[in-house]
Amino acid sequence: MTEHVYRRRIKSWINAALSKNRLSLNELIRHLPGVDPDLVAEHVEGDDRIVQATNVARSNEPSHSLRFPVPHPLDYDWRFVADSRQLLLDRVLALTRPQDHVILVGAPTVFRAAVEHGFPRDMTLIDRNGYIGGPQFLTLPRRVITVDVTTDEIPCTTGALVITDPPWYEEYSKAFLWAAARLTALGGTVLLSAPPLGTRPGIEEEWIRMKSFASEIGLDFISSEQVLRYRMPPFERNALRAAGHGNVEADWRPGMLWTFSRTSATPTADRPLVLAKRHEWADRSMSGVRFRIRRRLEIFSRDPRLRTLVSGDVLDSVSRRDPRRSAVDVWTSGNRVFGCAATDLLLTIVDAISTSAPIICAVERSLGRTLTEEERDHIAATEDRVIEIVQRETTEYVNDWEG
Repeated sequence: MTEHVYRRRIKSWINAALSKNRLSLNELIRHLPGVDPDLVAEHVEGDDRIVQATNVARSNEPSHSLRFPVPHPLDYDWRFVADSRQLLLDRVLALTRPQDHVILVGAPTVFRAAVEHGFPRDMTLIDRNGYIGGPQFLTLPRRVITVDVTTDEIPCTTGALVITDPPWYEEYSKAFLWAAARLTALGGTVLLSAPPLGTRPGIEEEWIRMKSFASEIGLDFISSEQVLRYRMPPFERNALRAAGHGNVEADWRPGMLWTFSRTSATPTADRPLVLAKRHEWADRSMSGVRFRIRRRLEIFSRDPRLRTLVSGDVLDSVSRRDPRRSAVDVWTSGNRVFGCAATDLLLTIVDAISTSAPIICAVERSLGRTLTEEERDHIAATEDRVIEIVQRETTEYVNDWEG
């Protein structure tokens, strides 16, 4: 499906939704199959069938005894709302027996819900994020295996049911499904989250390829339902605000739940290739604000100052198709993006700020020489900018983050 056909289809969905009732923008967004709110707003600009909402319902996350760091946009990290977590755990109970083993692949909040509520199944979480296997989980009667299922060796374990929640891009979905097939016992069940029809152009074609691929790896497609919802992460909230849509409901994003049965023990398809390039980025955290800083092989400058790339510094999109992403050297969990000519020095500065170390001394040690006055000015300006970003994002979302 081309972009033009996709946009025509969005217009058709909108007209159908508004044919009988006037709706608020949020009501319209919830009627549609996962269309980005910015695209919806673009299509209905000036349409008198859209009414002004008096208030916006918020999806409040309950407090947790086990807290996770704030999501970062480069991880494609959206997390289920409480109702969807419960729906998935209910499906587990309905599809397994008390003695069965359950495996979660990339669904940490479902795992946490099981831990916090004493879920009556033996359960293993497999996730690439090391923080999930940290000290807070060491004493729990459930296992966490830190593995990237797109590249690493698949753990030698099986379950009667596997839930997998990949990033919503075809190569990731296939890689997660390939791993799930190997982790599921013969006769077992795989539950996969998938993007709904309105997510982007070409989803129907992706669905066809996904079902064909599943058949090749020994999985029979059973059903598909649009029953999941995701909580808006801070980076998406900031992106929508930057695009002029600050009142979108926090649980606007729906998801499909696909069910498969493992019927064959002899899969024929090779492992899908995923070019994630995660090692191009260094990960740093300061007061709950996460930074990704691009690692450069060649450095042509000694100026670590952050360079503005977009108006207001917040990227007004979360789409991987956005061409502006290629110019980004520094990316925060609040979706702020910057260029930087000397990211190695920026890393040294961020590390020094985080540990309260003397910054000038740290940079001079890194360079092996004394700094010039101009370089000292650049470093001072960079320090001020980093601290200002941390303070702003702490106020925006970190203080209220429930993990």
